[in-house]
Amino acid sequence: MSVKKRKGSSYFHYSFRYKGSLYRASTGSKIREDAEQVEATVKKSLWQNYELGVKGKHPWYSALEKFLNAKKHLATLDEYIFTFEVLTAGFEKINPNICLEDINREIVETIFDEYQDERECSDARINRMSSMLRSLLNLASKEWNWIQSTPNLRFYREMDCEPRWININEARTLIRHAPTHLKDPISLSLLTGLRQSNCLGLKWSWVSMESMQIIVPRQSVKTKRVITIPITEEIKNILMRNMGRDNNFVFTHQRRGSKEHRPFSSLDHRYTWKPLIERANLENFRWHDLRHTWASWHIMNGTSLSELMDLAGWSSYSMVKRYAHLSSEHLRKAAGNVSINNNGASVLELKA
Repeated sequence: MSVKKRKGSSYFHYSFRYKGSLYRASTGSKIREDAEQVEATVKKSLWQNYELGVKGKHPWYSALEKFLNAKKHLATLDEYIFTFEVLTAGFEKINPNICLEDINREIVETIFDEYQDERECSDARINRMSSMLRSLLNLASKEWNWIQSTPNLRFYREMDCEPRWININEARTLIRHAPTHLKDPISLSLLTGLRQSNCLGLKWSWVSMESMQIIVPRQSVKTKRVITIPITEEIKNILMRNMGRDNNFVFTHQRRGSKEHRPFSSLDHRYTWKPLIERANLENFRWHDLRHTWASWHIMNGTSLSELMDLAGWSSYSMVKRYAHLSSEHLRKAAGNVSINNNGASVLELKA
């Protein structure tokens, strides 16, 4: 096997030649065993398509390699990789040798419906994943000329609801029931509002104990805005507890029966997060709701909307306004600008 990590990347990459052509791409995994399995699957797919003489068709893995190489500069690359891991696992069950020409609405809908039932994720999440697949298929159709048209993928109707958040007692219960390797990441998300990918993938190179700041570079932020987080005493204690385990990543975990500390490749929802939520007696609570909780706590404790926008790294004011209803202080002064006049008449008087 020829998988290895490239300089500056936490993911294993494969690189090999087949029939004179070089195949090189990210496996989307930080674990060697999983990366080797991806490489073996790619080789198997190439061999079968070549030996069977399939002409005019383009294997899913070839499209995946080409697309990820074209999008490797994106801040959301990890999210693309995760989405394609879900799709690849689904394609493997339906047709291990699937080509772009075989992908249709029914197949994609089957995979996403199964994933949604298993993970209990929102329709908005499925729509984002569908959008990422659509991006690949659009490139294959309009730029690469690999397929004639893009299949009409389903759009899931999203419910317009308020952000889900929990109170301090529920948060403490969640942390108390969390497995050891998740206690500190959950705590840090509640203290900083970091997204799951930035929290579990937090790097020591982003941490400055001299300036007492965590600086998440724009390349790693969904909104492509640098996030600067002051290190409080609680955050400092979390960082200190995790020093010395890994040279690159702050948070690691250990596989059962192993003493080796590994960085997180993703969060195991089925066997880790879902049981945790049940033990903590929380309903419909996702990791991203830790961010909603952090933002809600800030607003209820007097942080202004503009300050929260900078802390969270949001690029749109509409994002932070979702939390405005949690505090009436910003409206109290404005409400007092109108009053009944001293004579008791039902006339509204504007204050100067």
